[in-house]
Amino acid sequence: RELAIKMQALIQESVDDTLAMLHYDTLKDAIDLLRTAQTIYFFGVGASGLVAYDFYRKLSRINKRCVHDMD
Repeated sequence: RELAIKMQALIQESVDDTLAMLHYDTLKDAIDLLRTAQTIYFFGVGASGLVAYDFYRKLSRINKRCVHDMD
């Protein structure tokens, strides 16, 4: 139980830190750009390539036209 409580505190701290860094106007602008884009291109190398691929797959599942390249 103690370990679970510590994990919950760490996760909550990460969420709080992330929310503190968000610029909501910039986030809204980015969402608007993604929503209105005809095609979204994803590029990445290494760990960022995995993140790009993950986002590509998620948007593809909702029928957003996307292109992904690992190179």
